[in-house]
Amino acid sequence: MPKGGKHKGKQPTLHKRKASQPSTQQPRRKQPPRGTKPRNNSGGGWAGTGSRSGNAAKIEEYMTCHGVVRKSIIGDGNCLFRAMADQIGFGEGRHREIREKIVQTIRADREYFANFIDEEEVGGVDEYCDEMIKDGMPILSAVFERWLLRLGVWGDDIELEAFRRAYERPLVIYDASTGTPYVKPFNGDEGKRLDTVHLWKSECHYESVRNKDGPWDGPSRVIYKVLCPSLQTGLMEECKNVTGRSRNIETKS
Repeated sequence: MPKGGKHKGKQPTLHKRKASQPSTQQPRRKQPPRGTKPRNNSGGGWAGTGSRSGNAAKIEEYMTCHGVVRKSIIGDGNCLFRAMADQIGFGEGRHREIREKIVQTIRADREYFANFIDEEEVGGVDEYCDEMIKDGMPILSAVFERWLLRLGVWGDDIELEAFRRAYERPLVIYDASTGTPYVKPFNGDEGKRLDTVHLWKSECHYESVRNKDGPWDGPSRVIYKVLCPSLQTGLMEECKNVTGRSRNIETKS
């Protein structure tokens, strides 16, 4: 089970914990039980858990209006790294390379990342990285007499920040928990570059985001239009109107 320092609440940015104050951090999100089956479909998440929330529907509608869709990613504990690998054109099968580079970045800039790791819970940057490098593997169970999948350790906000620094590119996160997207800029770029990484996330899963017409392989090359909240609301209302008119036309025909 992974351990680490997830940021406070559900804010998209990392926040330092003051040493003079008691820790109020939420525990790092837990892995599902070992018996849980990975889910590899458009719904994301884990089989038998969760339901489609209002915020999840909002972010799906927002993505539809922007002409982007989710590309399904295997949920085996490596989903964040798989989605990142897919975005930059590696293919999700090369997730191990992404994980290793992220861990190397955290170790190399330990003074920065130590601010976001709970030493009382984890033990420090080295211990955190020793755990985070684990990407899971099939193991032979003597009890069940068959091969079982040991899940990889989940990545989250710390790994997103390390990826942004390691690969020097901005990220756009479509957050199903809040129903809104947010941007992790790089060198002032707010996600307008073609090499920006686009990820969909829920409480327990990450997926790659691509243009609705592809390409489905290689770099994603998604163009992101940053809109203020009022424009977002207007655009979503317009999408509803267009969808309604389209349905009326189909019914009449």
